[in-house]
Amino acid sequence: MPKTKDTNDFLLRTMKTFDKNQPMWIGMHDKDKEGTIVWEDGSKVLTWGNFEWTNGGLFGVAEDCFALDPYNGKWHDYGCSNTGLLTTLGITPNSKLPFICQYLIKKGQAGSDRGGQGKDNFDN
Repeated sequence: MPKTKDTNDFLLRTMKTFDKNQPMWIGMHDKDKEGTIVWEDGSKVLTWGNFEWTNGGLFGVAEDCFALDPYNGKWHDYGCSNTGLLTTLGITPNSKLPFICQYLIKKGQAGSDRGGQGKDNFDN
C-alpha cells in the first residue's frame, strides 16, 4: 500500500524493473461508502494522495478500486472486477490484473525463513 510518496516511487521503480506495463491493484477502495477511500487494512487515505484527477471517473459509482499506473505513477479508480479495466487496456477478460503484495514484518522476523513470504511478488 503506497501510503507515502517514497513507497509509491519504490513500487513504480520496481514495476519498471520487472517490465510491468499494466496497472497494478494497490489495496485501496471505496467499496463500503462511495467517496470514503480506505486502504485494505481499513485505514483512511489522509496524509498523501496521488490520484489521477483527469481520468474521467474519479469517485464513479462503479469504480471502487484503485490501481497504480506504470506510465505516470498516479492512482486511477476502476471497477473492482477487473473486466472493465482489462477490456479498456485490450487485455482478454480471463487475464488477471497483477497486484502488489505486502507483508508486515514483525520484530524478530527479518532474515528468518518464512517460506518466501515477505518478498515482492508480482505474479498472481
